[in-house]
Formats: sequence, structure tokens, C-alpha cells
Amino acid sequence: MHGFVLIILLFFSVKNYAANWHGAVISKMQTDNRYTNNASYFAEVIGRAEYEDQHLDLQSGMDILLRHGNYEFNNREDFYRLFVQKGFQALQTTFKVGRFEQADSLGFYTLNGASALWQNQQKNTSVELYGGVPQRFDDLDSVKGDALFGVKSTLLRKLNWRSEWLRFSLDNMDLRVGYQYFAGQDMSRYIPTAQRNSSTATGNKFSIGLNFQGKTDWPWAKKYESRFLGVYRLDTNTLEDGQFETQVDVNKNTRLRGVYEYYRPDRYANPTFREQFYSQYGFGKQDLFKVSLHQRWQDAVEYSVGAIYTTRPRGDAGYGINAGISARWLRNLKTGIEFDHIQVTEDKVSALYLKNEFFVDSRNSVLLSAALRREEKALYGENWVKGVESRWNYMIKNNVVLSFTANYIWNSNLQNEYLGALQVTYYFDNFKPKQRND
Repeated sequence: MHGFVLIILLFFSVKNYAANWHGAVISKMQTDNRYTNNASYFAEVIGRAEYEDQHLDLQSGMDILLRHGNYEFNNREDFYRLFVQKGFQALQTTFKVGRFEQADSLGFYTLNGASALWQNQQKNTSVELYGGVPQRFDDLDSVKGDALFGVKSTLLRKLNWRSEWLRFSLDNMDLRVGYQYFAGQDMSRYIPTAQRNSSTATGNKFSIGLNFQGKTDWPWAKKYESRFLGVYRLDTNTLEDGQFETQVDVNKNTRLRGVYEYYRPDRYANPTFREQFYSQYGFGKQDLFKVSLHQRWQDAVEYSVGAIYTTRPRGDAGYGINAGISARWLRNLKTGIEFDHIQVTEDKVSALYLKNEFFVDSRNSVLLSAALRREEKALYGENWVKGVESRWNYMIKNNVVLSFTANYIWNSNLQNEYLGALQVTYYFDNFKPKQRND
């Protein structure tokens, strides 16, 4: 299939002189110890090309990944993306075939397969059918299975409904629903007991997302937005994920937010430096209740304060607080400080995070971060965590960017962690259509 898609891509890029294309070559060298207790290092090159022809309603994409390192998992030569997408206006449908990115209730992954997307002329209603074999995404422990088939639909509506008695309106609604059938041991967070020892697990799930926006005449609220997200495993009658959030704008500078999360982490990406110090997600499966106040002052300073209450499946409960402030003191300097604390029975975590972002000039930007965290856990006792991170981006030319990232995390009771990476990105494009002379 890869060869077939590549032939189509080259055919249209040669024959159609009015086509637009762009892309990049990304070269990277990195060393870290995130995967093993020993140092790993690798070098990789990603070649990226995008092709688009609006006249033919045709689009193609291709990412080639070449990577070699001192561990087996660092060695890879493959197409990350390679697809062709063609729209048919008479059918109001777009077809896609190849290897492409997919985002749904299973997360973010690549799919070897095909999809068909129908969308009405107003672009407020759509239905998509898709199927194929899902694959893992680099640095993300996402889904990998034998087969996947699904359908998802989106409905966007302007309601313009108002209740004079309750003094509020429903202005906009966004409804998203989906259904999936999957086969593969890594395709679900909860595998039935009878299938845990087998090589393949099958199941199906339903997902829904609902978002409302409106206004009120209440003295403490001007605008509001509410959303609900849920994923339900139909064959095991299990709720896998759930979230309900409401935010209210008291005025143009003040916002109140309340969130409930049914949090069941079962797959983990390699977290960013900031995410490693985000303590309320440090205790695994739990239900989270969060309320917060966000305030802006003189368009230069923003701050927030909040509270957290958490319960765990085995019955433990705890609480937490968080606060943060960010300020743009100068036009090219932005500083942020965050603090959060959570305690569940014997486990306690407190963290302080500092971030400085400085734009030296139009070609240089520097990011400096520091963090301090204290953990008390029944599993391994007390652990002090100190971390620093630096990032430097330099635009050598308009289409050549140099990036350097380094961070180090010291643990008093666990292994230290580090990462260093150097990356050069070269952009190329051909946005101006070429004219034929014949």
C-alpha cells in the first residue's frame, strides 16, 4: 500500500502545475535515561511533505522517519504518515487511505486503513466512518491492536434559546458521539478477566461529548460554558473516562471554574518537564473535584487559586490546593509561578514551579524553568525532587531553526533523570502556483 500511495503522490505533484506543496526536514540528536537505568542516545531524521490542490480537492501527506540509537527501541526506519485524501463535492464526502493520524476516545495514534467523512455544506454536521489497524505513536504508550472500526459524528448548532424566568440563554451547542469496535490486547483500559490471558481482547465502546455556551442576567455571571465528556465500555458495562466542567465569567477579568473528573490513567506518555511536577495526577486512579478562581489584573498579570478533593477506588480520600501567577513585566519577558499541594491518607506531595520565557529578539527565544517538589509516599518514603530545564530557539535563516533542550531532575530517594537534545529544522515550500507556458 505504501508504494501505491507514493506513486499517486508523485503523479499529481508532477502533472498538476498549479498544486501547492510544503514540507520540512527535521534532524535531531538526543540522549536521556527515561526508558532504562542507563544512558540512551539516538539520532533521527524526519522528512515531511504536504501536498494540496484545491481545484482537484486533493491532499497528500508523507512523513519518513529514520532513527538509530544504542537500544533496539531507538532503531526505526518507517513511514510515520503516508496517505492520499480526495474529496468529491457532489457527494459532500472526503475519502482518505493510507497511514494517517487519528484522534478519538482511544487517544491519539496512527491508523493503517481508510476513512470516509461526510460533511454538509454549512459544515455544522458531519459523519465519519473509519477502519484499519492502529499503531503506537512515538513517545506515547497509546493504542496498538489487530483491528479497529468506528463511526463518529459531530453536530454544531446555534440555539438562540432564552428563558426570561431563569434569565439565561443557550446560544451554541456542540455534540459529538462515537462508537468503536476493536480487537487487540492494548485497545482498552479494562480487559475482561476471561480474556486477560489471551492474546486478543475484543470489545466495543461508546463516547459522547457535549458543550453548551450561553449568557445570563445574573449579577455574579455574564457568560458561561459547560461541557461533558464520557467513554463507556459497552461489552463490560464499564465507565472508562468521564469529565464535567463548567466555567462562568463574572466579568471580563474574572472567571470561576468547576471540574469533576473520573480519572483512570492506564497509558502514559513521556511527560514534559512541567507535567512531572503536576502533583494532583500523581496518585493513579481517582475521582477529582476541582474549583478555581482566575483573575486578570491590568492586562499584564493573571493569577488563580483553587481547591481539589479526590477519592480513590479503594476508599481513600484527600484534598489539595493550587495557586499560580503569571506576569508580562516587559514586552519580551513573561514569568510564571505555580504551587500545588495534595494529600491522600499517608501520601503527600507539594510542588513549586517557576517558568521564565524571554524573547531576546526576532530570532532568539529562551525558556528557563525550575521546580522543587517534596514527596512523602508509603511506597518509598520521603523524596525531594529538584529540576531545571532550558530551551533555546534560534532562527538561523527564515527557513532554518536551531533548537536546544536540556533538563536534569535530582531525586533524593530515586534515580536522577536527564535529557539533552539538539534539533535543526529546515522548512521548504512552494506556495506560489506555477504557470504553464503552453
